[in-house]
Amino acid sequence: TSPSNKDIATASTIVVEGTAREDVEVVLLVNGASEYKTRPAGDGRFRFENVRLDLGFNRGENVLAVFARDDAGNASEAETGELKLNRAPELSIIAPKKGDFARGTTTIAVSARDENNDRVFLDYEVSADGGKNWTRLAEGALSTRFQWDTREFSDGRYLARVLAGDGFATTSAVSEAF
Repeated sequence: TSPSNKDIATASTIVVEGTAREDVEVVLLVNGASEYKTRPAGDGRFRFENVRLDLGFNRGENVLAVFARDDAGNASEAETGELKLNRAPELSIIAPKKGDFARGTTTIAVSARDENNDRVFLDYEVSADGGKNWTRLAEGALSTRFQWDTREFSDGRYLARVLAGDGFATTSAVSEAF
């Protein structure tokens, strides 16, 4: 059966397919509630299209169960699996802004949000050469504010880059030069 257990989906609707005996009805349950039914084709293949996943269910961890039922009503043991509906974190840099000066301790602040409530880990970086090379300041931070001690860096114009990851997807944002 496709998709495989523990797969990750980025679309809210998926296709589920597999094979079963031709003389049964195939039933798909999503999160124990939504039910889809079909009959296999002559070669035993079945396909469910537009199967809706729930982003709000268990942080996007949807449970799929597929079983067969014969004409007498006897059901097979269900094949179950989990499929995570994931959205990449949303991220924007709040500070520093264009025209700000990096001196002493400069705050790099972001707004970070994950639609399916996964924990968001932040990597903070700066570049003194327009983004060709980046210096990592912090990795895996949970705080949306980072205090950058600029005294260890040369004077000049910088870019700040922040990467936000939820363990499944990563998003990045780059500030304007400051």
